[in-house]
Amino acid sequence: MEEKRPALSVIIPLYNSEGFLSECLDSILKTEGSEELEIMIVNDGSTDGSLKVAKDLENAHDNITVYDRPHGGVSDARNYGLERAKGDYVFFCDADDKVVPSSFSEVIRTLRKDDPDVIIWDGAMIREDGTPSDEKNVFCIHRGITSKDVPVSGKKILEEQLMSCRDHPTVIWLGAYKRSFLTEHGLLFRSGIRHEDDLWVPMVLMKAGKVRYIPSEVYLYRVRPSSLSRPSGQDVKSYIESILYIYPFLYGYVRDNEGDGRFRKLMEGNLTRKYLHWIFRYGIHRSGYVKSIDTSLLWKTSNRIRDKIRVIILIIRRKFARYG
Repeated sequence: MEEKRPALSVIIPLYNSEGFLSECLDSILKTEGSEELEIMIVNDGSTDGSLKVAKDLENAHDNITVYDRPHGGVSDARNYGLERAKGDYVFFCDADDKVVPSSFSEVIRTLRKDDPDVIIWDGAMIREDGTPSDEKNVFCIHRGITSKDVPVSGKKILEEQLMSCRDHPTVIWLGAYKRSFLTEHGLLFRSGIRHEDDLWVPMVLMKAGKVRYIPSEVYLYRVRPSSLSRPSGQDVKSYIESILYIYPFLYGYVRDNEGDGRFRKLMEGNLTRKYLHWIFRYGIHRSGYVKSIDTSLLWKTSNRIRDKIRVIILIIRRKFARYG
């Protein structure tokens, strides 16, 4: 008899999260319909007791499988899990976060009923101890979506949010993705970069023909001190180089894949706002990297006064860097 394929593969990259993994898995296993899940823990070279915790959980539950590999980063761990997943859909969950079981069960039911390319939902932020966070929750909520009862295109989902608030979340754990859809379009994660979700999520939504939105808090993102700190030293170099790769790539991706001038303008304006945010957050405007920024493109695509001012600052900085 042929083995029944899981409805959903939950892929959990694991790196030094021994204190949170059990809580994460407990929230998933409490979900009604969790017996239909394939739970894959990809240990990415943890140096604490994470692997032991994972192995203990594997021994206690038939639908948990642990994979152990050398440290390669979260993108490599996700790709590793995706290549081995058996579920119709995949959901990438961070090991220190958790789901809301009652809402997550709605996700499982909706996957079976609507068969979308992508299903998205909202999230909330929690403190390290698991209590609700008072941090401003902006990037965990899909604001402005009116298409809530039937599947629509990913482009429609993006357009509604950009028209309403000029932004959309780019975090991977606010959705589940049909595995065959990702495979068909070659949507793997770029290895060796930071901000990998900022690159991946827009590409996925632009390709998706059928997206279903569940306006419920499904995911709980744990805010830890390391989440709020800025990178420094050699680490910041990798963040800067990632930003300087991701956004020029996405401008080209939008240009090559989108013929609708109105939608393209919305996307480019959003990319420029985010690009400028990271340029100034990481101090790229004060570094030699400023010479590699296409300020003419930023000027052309910026649609806010604040963004225009930032581009002017970049133009001046570039002139100083050229003669410095």
